[in-house]
Amino acid sequence: METRNQRNGASRKAIRVGKCLNLEKMDFKRTFIAVLAAIIVAFMGTSCASVYYDVLYQNVYDGNQFDKYVGKDKNLILRELGAPDRTMDDGRGGEVLVYEKTTTTTTTNSVTKSSASGYSESAAVGVYTKSGVAAGVGASGYDAQAQSKTNTTQNTTTNKTFVNFFVNGNGSCYDFKANYGAKYKTEKVDECFCNARNWAVSLLIVPLWPITIPAAAINQAIAKKRGWKFCNKK
Repeated sequence: METRNQRNGASRKAIRVGKCLNLEKMDFKRTFIAVLAAIIVAFMGTSCASVYYDVLYQNVYDGNQFDKYVGKDKNLILRELGAPDRTMDDGRGGEVLVYEKTTTTTTTNSVTKSSASGYSESAAVGVYTKSGVAAGVGASGYDAQAQSKTNTTQNTTTNKTFVNFFVNGNGSCYDFKANYGAKYKTEKVDECFCNARNWAVSLLIVPLWPITIPAAAINQAIAKKRGWKFCNKK
């Protein structure tokens, strides 16, 4: 038969085993969270560094579509562009082939306004009609009629384009002037790692600091390792 001391001993042993199991579960949970956080931080640092790397571009003049005619024979211009609108003397024994085009664009804007201009008051104020004249004190009545008025305006825009080819006495084009046909290309002018934005983003959400701050530090370290230029814009 089991004695009281035996039962108490078994109970204390069960409590110790339970505490050990709880401690093991807590240790496992802490370890798991630490490992997971480390993985997240490493992943964020590796994958997000390039997010804060900016490349700046700008459009750079890259010549004109009529450059190809310089040094070419006049007949090539005539074949491809047709007869000029007029010709002029270039003052050097040659001529100027003038191609010009005027485009007129007219836009029409219509605005319609609707309103009820009359109203009535039967008290001592009187009745007012559309004309806004008092009809008499103490009278009663109503004269309200919906009105609509449309205002139409027209805007005319004239656009003139031209290209002048300067041709010498030998029939060779030596220059041109034009107000259109420019070509542009996109060139990289600067690139840098925005470290200020990197850290600003990491500090946005306070509860996530244990993850975001180490990630920002990793981003910065990666940028330095790659030799990126640092800029402080946000």
